[in-house]
Amino acid sequence: MEENGKRKLCSKCNPHLVERKIKVPVVCIIGESGSGKGIQCDKIVMKYGFEPIIAEYLVSSEYKARTRSKLFVTADDDEVITDGKLTEALKTEMFKHLNSAKGFAIDTFPNNIAQAKLFESGIAPIDYIFFLDAPADVLTRRTIKKQKTVSRIGTATSFIAKKSPVFVVRAPQLMQHYGDKYVTINGNRSPEDVFEDIRKYLEPLVE
Repeated sequence: MEENGKRKLCSKCNPHLVERKIKVPVVCIIGESGSGKGIQCDKIVMKYGFEPIIAEYLVSSEYKARTRSKLFVTADDDEVITDGKLTEALKTEMFKHLNSAKGFAIDTFPNNIAQAKLFESGIAPIDYIFFLDAPADVLTRRTIKKQKTVSRIGTATSFIAKKSPVFVVRAPQLMQHYGDKYVTINGNRSPEDVFEDIRKYLEPLVE
């Protein structure tokens, strides 16, 4: 498109040229493998109609296959890489639902302070981070139970053992940064009891 001899950029062709603000609630659910993040995210979606965003799925579908970048802590790599790419993937996915979402429930994010700051500076403020806490033996038992084959049991146990020290360091950092917005939930209970605690924080957001 030309205007006065100069090319005019079309916002419809590139939506990122226009400032877009997310004005609905944004909550995050974090915790180690086996803490019940997925279950609680599903319950939030069913109860309040929030759009679910699963950060690990974005890594797998949009980046890992194409660039082989490791964006999350894994059993073989304790480094968190390309926080910017992850944030951009979240932004793209959330903007797809910008006109219809009543809120967003983000599973497995943020994993560190850098991700949180990038997200809030470039996408939207986070209303709450729910950290689902549970003893290591409970996490390991739940994770093993989810495995489909015996051959993966060793991997599950190793994953918990290697991931725990990293998460133990980063969780308090997020708690200090977010203060009252960082809510520790006892995850060593039934999914219904856990959700009842989460619901108390969400109700004022959706009124």
